[in-house]
Amino acid sequence: MCTAILDGGFFGRTLDVECDWGGEVVKCQNIVGMARRVDGVPLWFDAVNAHGLGGAALNFPGLAAYHAESGKKYNIPSYNLISFVLENCKSISDAKNLLSDVNITPEAFAPDLPPTPLHWIFADASGSIVFEQTVEGGRVYTNPIGVLTNAPTFPEHLNNIEKGKKPTDLSSESRFILAAEAKKRAVGDGAERFFGIMESVFVELGKGSKKDTKTVYTSCIDLEKGEYYTKTDGEIKFAGYVDKAQ
Repeated sequence: MCTAILDGGFFGRTLDVECDWGGEVVKCQNIVGMARRVDGVPLWFDAVNAHGLGGAALNFPGLAAYHAESGKKYNIPSYNLISFVLENCKSISDAKNLLSDVNITPEAFAPDLPPTPLHWIFADASGSIVFEQTVEGGRVYTNPIGVLTNAPTFPEHLNNIEKGKKPTDLSSESRFILAAEAKKRAVGDGAERFFGIMESVFVELGKGSKKDTKTVYTSCIDLEKGEYYTKTDGEIKFAGYVDKAQ
């Protein structure tokens, strides 16, 4: 249960998991974001690079399919996709081109850290894209809504919007619609506006589809300035920055 949005030049996500999640704000070379650090390697939940390109990984259970290595593709394990894109791309256009040649492999980071079923959103100030790999292969989608939640597939989320489906709970389908509607209603600007939008999809412990899950943090990245903010326990904090590329 997670939600990511792009609103103007601000990008970020909620992380809705069990309380013991092990993340921290990490700055690694020209990338800053939230990660679980294992043996010194950041396994990114979300991050931004020096060019103002951000990315986030969201759960995609039952639909993500990782394939054996291909001789015609960049073979990237799921835990490394955010690093791969942010280290090699400066913009959404770059990311779209790169991802069209990516194959996500089933490689585990470690024996006790098997691959997680994921899909990804990448964004800069100009817009966002979604990357999903299912049994049919990898697909890159332009994201006109600037929202991503968990399953179903991104085209199905868009179809729910087009059909005027109403949110009834905090399921992934409902949170996609709630976030899209909150973006339309939001007033003000900047980080305050962003966090206000994210309040629409905040999950209190015991109130979501899984009773042991809650929103453990909300991130907000100022893509223009490279500033990274977090909100935990109702408190907004400046958590780090990445030096902007010249």
